Amino acid sequence: MRLDSSVTLTIPSEMRFVSMARVAAAGLAAEFDFSIEDIDDLRMGVNELVAVLVDAVDGRPLTLEFDVDDDGAFVVTADAPGIAFEEVADDLTLRIIRAVADGLECSDGRCTMTKRRSRS
Repeated sequence: MRLDSSVTLTIPSEMRFVSMARVAAAGLAAEFDFSIEDIDDLRMGVNELVAVLVDAVDGRPLTLEFDVDDDGAFVVTADAPGIAFEEVADDLTLRIIRAVADGLECSDGRCTMTKRRSRS
């Protein structure tokens, strides 16, 4: 199953709105029958990704796009023009995201994090 179109969420660059991104990602993943463990991993990855970007965008809104690709992987894309994620994220944040997500690619102010369903 795939989303007919992606879900877009734009949040103010304030830490109190990071939870909104976590809840949106978790809710959508649940709709696509991701396991509790996968949803927890996704929630943690989204939290780390969005917290760093909210802090880095310097007052500009942060736009996130949630989608499920043709292979059933959950894809989170964050647009933060002018931000080099790997330069603003600390080592611990990068290790957490890499531990809970299956992919993280950042280029030109756009980060894409992927979480596949675990095989149980």
